[in-house]
Amino acid sequence: MTRLLLINPNTTAAVTEVLAAHARALAPAGAVLTTRTARFGASVVSSETGIVLAAHAVLDAWALDVHQHRGDPPSAILIGCLGDPGLHALRAISRCPVIGLASAALHEAAGLGRWAVVTGGRPWVPILKRLAFSEGVDGSLAEVRAVAATATQLAADPEHARRMLHDACTQLLRDHPALECIVLGGAALAGVAADLQPDFPVRLLDSVRCGVSAAWQAAEQSTPRPMDTFSSATASISRVSVRWTSFAPDAAAGESLASELNRRGLT
Repeated sequence: MTRLLLINPNTTAAVTEVLAAHARALAPAGAVLTTRTARFGASVVSSETGIVLAAHAVLDAWALDVHQHRGDPPSAILIGCLGDPGLHALRAISRCPVIGLASAALHEAAGLGRWAVVTGGRPWVPILKRLAFSEGVDGSLAEVRAVAATATQLAADPEHARRMLHDACTQLLRDHPALECIVLGGAALAGVAADLQPDFPVRLLDSVRCGVSAAWQAAEQSTPRPMDTFSSATASISRVSVRWTSFAPDAAAGESLASELNRRGLT
């Protein structure tokens, strides 16, 4: 049986449901989706500090899945956060392919030629540049551009967000006329690429759709591999008891984001 494990590194369960809705919409017949929400960290990951805590939470969520699904490892894992926290660590110790929203979108964009990224929140610029380098696709990257508004702020005012993102994409094409593709990155922007696509001559990629599609494809093609460190790694992770449940400066940020995505009909 094909089983995809979707891990939401944000602590907001409602965001997990947003991601799960997109995953279910693209699920192959007979496939099973398992979701897990981070037990600690930021309600909405939006900084270097949040990424570090989220990486720990991703490993914790995976370890829980291992213990609760003994004998039934996932066919693939999707990390549902633009920063792909814990991606390389989880690839090293899990027995299946691990896909991140950013890594999937970046690879798909790079396959189309010269590309760029638009997202919400300036802290994402260095994070995504680093990810592009680590994934070996930075050679065709023109620019990572972030609008001033954060993901939560974009979700709070969708019409203003659409204008900001439209303007950002328009300016990117003026600055980089050879662009073939623009990635709209982040769960808060799920569905916006399809909405804006008619206005642009280049491909607009939705990072959520890219991640979900890549994860299901990997799940159908994967064969779980044995690893000597598997048991010891999960045992050590499961003993960690640190909980950062109040880290996010805006505790309601995740709920606001999910509510707005729901209102826009993305679930």
